[in-house]
Amino acid sequence: MSNYNFSADFAPDYGVAIETMIKFVRDRSAPDNLDSKTRLRYPVALFFIRGDRGGKGKVLAEECIASLNYWDLDSGNYIDILLPGWKRLGGDDVFDIHLFYQFKNEIEALSKWRFCGESEIFLVNFDFFPLIGKGIFTFDETISLPVEEMIRKGITTSVDALLNEIISVAKQIDNGSVWEISDKLGYQRARKSLWEYLKIKITGGLAKVYDDLRPFAVCNLEVDS
Repeated sequence: MSNYNFSADFAPDYGVAIETMIKFVRDRSAPDNLDSKTRLRYPVALFFIRGDRGGKGKVLAEECIASLNYWDLDSGNYIDILLPGWKRLGGDDVFDIHLFYQFKNEIEALSKWRFCGESEIFLVNFDFFPLIGKGIFTFDETISLPVEEMIRKGITTSVDALLNEIISVAKQIDNGSVWEISDKLGYQRARKSLWEYLKIKITGGLAKVYDDLRPFAVCNLEVDS
């Protein structure tokens, strides 16, 4: 990726992901009078998308890689996006299945999250301690979005539409956590879904409202929760 402080990048392995996030957030605004316990919290979209698949999975992966530079620009400092298992070699975007698998296993070992097998956006927080320059991914506030299932069910139309919705909400709340993103997404989707229900007035309308909102619910996936 470029030398600019963009907020979307490849993250071949877990260690690189931590280093990349520290690079992303180090120069962002911080409160005065920092101490060793000062914690800054930033939302991160870990996009688990496999580049070794065929069919619709392959098409979706190609769409994501093609959109990454745009997500860089659009997400700004509002939400960070990382693609585990992907790296850039000699100008080519390369998927490493072994690094992806190791990254997946690392996140599963640190949390109760389990990879769905298809393309999935896992929203977590990155807690940064500016005085000591260290940070960690945390799992007390998480949202797991199974992208392909959501497209099949009509909850979203495409991965670009879903990312645009998430980024738009992150811009509205500015430096909000995953919980605040979920709250805003839920509010906006509830208004839209209820309006559609009132327009169509058919049996099962309220079930659709529930289906539209359920993926955006916040879950505590800490190991000891």
